[in-house]
Amino acid sequence: MKPTVTVYSLSSSKDGIVRYIGQTTGRLDKRLIHHHYDSKKLSTIHKSNWIRSVITSGYEIVISPIETNAEWGTAEIKWIKFYRDKGVDLVNTTDGGEGVVGYVRDAEWRRRRSELMKGKPSANAGNKLSEEQRRKISESQRGKVISLEQRAKISATMKGMKKTPEHIEKIAAANRKPVVPPTDEELAAKAARKFANLSARSKGKELSVEHRQNIASGLATAYMEGRRRGHMAKLTDDQVREIRVLLADPMTVQSYLAKRFGVSPSAISEIKSGKSYQFVK
Repeated sequence: MKPTVTVYSLSSSKDGIVRYIGQTTGRLDKRLIHHHYDSKKLSTIHKSNWIRSVITSGYEIVISPIETNAEWGTAEIKWIKFYRDKGVDLVNTTDGGEGVVGYVRDAEWRRRRSELMKGKPSANAGNKLSEEQRRKISESQRGKVISLEQRAKISATMKGMKKTPEHIEKIAAANRKPVVPPTDEELAAKAARKFANLSARSKGKELSVEHRQNIASGLATAYMEGRRRGHMAKLTDDQVREIRVLLADPMTVQSYLAKRFGVSPSAISEIKSGKSYQFVK
């Protein structure tokens, strides 16, 4: 059974004229990335030459869907013929219909390919994304939810994979770095950023005087009761100070303090690193 595909077009942001027709079973944004990658490899095919010429001229490649849930091969041939009959100068080198959509390479081919690519630098090595590119990527990924099927595929792929000694050493080196508690200036800057984000989300919304008074009263009551971020604090301020004094002794065992004060070892660790109870002086 042939898979269903999305037939798409590529055009330049300069004029919007369709120059290429393709098909894909995946997402269009990922397919566009592949087209960019192919053009960076200095491929001599007409499509790659056209993509490079558009980018070097300061414009962008625009990908647009033409037909969704289409039949593999047949729909692509139909649309290539449609545009060519209209006199559009497509950069497609064939009439469409070919390709390896849904084809899975065998293990031997993957092994040979892996051996061939080992030691070769990535085509994107040394390239740094601009702030504008980072912003676009962030916006495109925001709000996306990975389906349960995708999660299962990722889990199956990662099972049994072993880290290289170099990878393990990098992780160990990162964990060996001493944790420096944030300074008062850093905490103030973080609070200011958080307030700015909340302010931006609430822009245009006006709270009634009664609502403001209820919020202020609730915060004051919660703080007096020892609640932080909506839940009861497990440790009092005096206990936190006592724990800090005990932690100053290098012979103190954190698991012992956890049992003594009835909290988890991670809670003691966060007090030591300054991540929690920052308000206690």
